[in-house]
Amino acid sequence: MEITKREIIASISIVSILLILGMFISGYISEDHIDYKERMNKAIKIEDSELFKYSLDTNVGDIMVYGELKALNPVSYPELENNYLEVEKVKEVYTMHTRTIVTSNGRGGTTTRVQVYWTWDVKGRESKVSENVEFCGVKFPSTKFILPDRDYITTIKQSSNVRYKYYGSKLNYNGSILANISKNNIDGKVKFHTNKSIEEVIDSESIDIKGRLFWLVWIIIIGYIVYNFCILDNNWLNY
Repeated sequence: MEITKREIIASISIVSILLILGMFISGYISEDHIDYKERMNKAIKIEDSELFKYSLDTNVGDIMVYGELKALNPVSYPELENNYLEVEKVKEVYTMHTRTIVTSNGRGGTTTRVQVYWTWDVKGRESKVSENVEFCGVKFPSTKFILPDRDYITTIKQSSNVRYKYYGSKLNYNGSILANISKNNIDGKVKFHTNKSIEEVIDSESIDIKGRLFWLVWIIIIGYIVYNFCILDNNWLNY
């Protein structure tokens, strides 16, 4: 692949335009992050169930609360021993696949062969979740929270080529939330920060991870666009 001077100049122009566009997008992401940090810093900090109940009664606005989240309607499957806040059952089937392997025959030619291999493929999944939870002494629908991640529980084989994997979350966790209180309830759906104090949540959100991730992805996109531009037949640049 030969790159001409005109293609280099055009590539520099493409990179410049995309970097300027990236700066605009990054600016919006950073502004959103700054607003989020300011919201956390100004929120009322609560670690007491009575004060939390009072905040619900008085619609105080933004609060950060540390407390216990626990299932009020534990769920499980008959084949499992324990109950969970949330549980998922994943069906996997041992499936045969084929792929074509091309190799050199040492005489300037190639030979092909079909290789057979087996993998456990997901063929279905289902889940259950506690209908209601209690957070900091107050009952809520579980849909009010982004619940803690599920952990692997066990694998149960139904047959030699069918198995079920189970993932679940414990019945109770300690952690923190950032929420807006209006109409005597949590407004919208909030993230539950598992095993993090209020101070730890604030510290973890001090770094603009979304902004850094954006630039990483954006630079990869720029490189991909420029590479594909250079491998094209860009004869139109000579006119």
